[in-house]
Amino acid sequence: MIRKIISIIIYIFAGIFFSATDSILFVAGHQPIPLSVKLVIGGFLLIMGLILFFIGALFSGLRYWLRDLGILLIVVAVLQAFTVMVFFCMYLTPDIQSIMPKDMYLYQYSQNALFLGVGYIILMGAVGALLVRHYKQKMQEY
Repeated sequence: MIRKIISIIIYIFAGIFFSATDSILFVAGHQPIPLSVKLVIGGFLLIMGLILFFIGALFSGLRYWLRDLGILLIVVAVLQAFTVMVFFCMYLTPDIQSIMPKDMYLYQYSQNALFLGVGYIILMGAVGALLVRHYKQKMQEY
């Protein structure tokens, strides 16, 4: 029971790293971060998330790792999509636009950052769904 609780806590931290990877890809500003730097930082965070995930999987037993990783990726993708939607709606309100600098509006946001961030969300959700589906097919064979 304690091992399962520890694995869930470690899964939560792995999800934070997966989420941070997407947040790094969305970063843009007056002086955008170069794509190579974003990919290096994002790759590092992704590797750290995978390492934490597999440590958590070792605590819970490796039998359900496909299912657990798939569910974790789907949850992170949904939460990141919700976060993006909230920020998009927030940036469209006149109150927030009056606070922001005049030359920084949503339509001036780096398209590269939008494509990377949204693409990563879609990729995480698709990979998570494929992993859960593969796990279900594997369990039906037994």
